[in-house]
Amino acid sequence: MLKLIHTFLLILGICSILSAQSDIIPKVPPISVLKTPEDFIQYQDKALELINWLESMPITKKNQSLRKPAEKFISKWFFDAPNIHPPIFGQITEPLLANLNQTHTPVLLRRALSAEVKYLIETNEIDPNELLKAAIKGLINAYKSISPRTKITFIDEFIKMEQNGTLDNWIDKSLADMEDTD
Repeated sequence: MLKLIHTFLLILGICSILSAQSDIIPKVPPISVLKTPEDFIQYQDKALELINWLESMPITKKNQSLRKPAEKFISKWFFDAPNIHPPIFGQITEPLLANLNQTHTPVLLRRALSAEVKYLIETNEIDPNELLKAAIKGLINAYKSISPRTKITFIDEFIKMEQNGTLDNWIDKSLADMEDTD
């Protein structure tokens, strides 16, 4: 009888864990719903919800299949949305593309762009300094969540600058240097 009670409690516990896990995973609309400019506006809150959810997800092979639908929807949303235009900063894309042999390069790039999109949605401001800062912080947070740990030197440099309090100065100088070359 005691064994039967333990088995029942174990099954009940597993069911509650599985039920809770499905509540945590947001429903991802099919990409096909994004056709007209109005569709993108209608799904802006969903895009933000998915960005927030992905930010909370560690980057592992184990949860890749859970992340993929949300990543595809967000990518479609922010590349085609008529009212959101995140800049693509060479300070992030060039070193990431130089590390294409890293398995996490695509997801890190998406997380950096997602952080910019989140900033644009939440503030409705187009401030290059703040957008680059949001992108770098999104990149850092994503990088720190990779498991098993990987090493990407330029992101480690961003982390050091953030810890030393020099990241904002680097961003200012980096953007000023870009303007000088234009």
